[in-house]
Amino acid sequence: MNQDHAPVAPVSPSVPPQPPVAQQPKQGKGLAISSLVLGILATLTGIFFVGGLFGIIAIILGAVALGKKVGKGMSIAGIITGALGILGTIGAVALIIIALPNLQEASRDNQRKNDITRMSGIVVSLSSVNRGVLPTPEEFVAQFDNSTFTVDVAASGEPTTLTAVYSTGKSCEGVSGEREYAVRVLLEKGDAYCSGS
Repeated sequence: MNQDHAPVAPVSPSVPPQPPVAQQPKQGKGLAISSLVLGILATLTGIFFVGGLFGIIAIILGAVALGKKVGKGMSIAGIITGALGILGTIGAVALIIIALPNLQEASRDNQRKNDITRMSGIVVSLSSVNRGVLPTPEEFVAQFDNSTFTVDVAASGEPTTLTAVYSTGKSCEGVSGEREYAVRVLLEKGDAYCSGS
């Protein structure tokens, strides 16, 4: 028994199918992400002045990413939030420019008020030493040491922002009497400030 067999072709091992190759992110997507992150930082730090710098960089990176046609949504969001950060910085600068003179004026007026209150305390101290008799305006001016005060004192005339006027015989409210006195100074907005009996 002779069996003729046909030759068998060698079997090659089968290769399993490969998963599809994931596409690499397009070059430039990192720019869009950076633009968005910096834009968010710009918005959050806009009032602290560094937000303006973050905003400028976010806008530049977003524009470059848009030019490369990658990460369109993130790029636009980065540009918008960057612009908001710049606007926040501009607003903070404008607020400081507007508010600073008012703050300085208020500080000078507070110092004047403190000076007048201290002068009033000196008048009370001098009258207590003199058995309740108030010093005359001339005596008070002659004894007054203005080295620690921002305003000077006068015995007559109208008060100014630089000179307070000490008077006796009438209180700040207009009550007359020999134990009544007033120390007045002019504040920067034109209002008079008075401290006395």
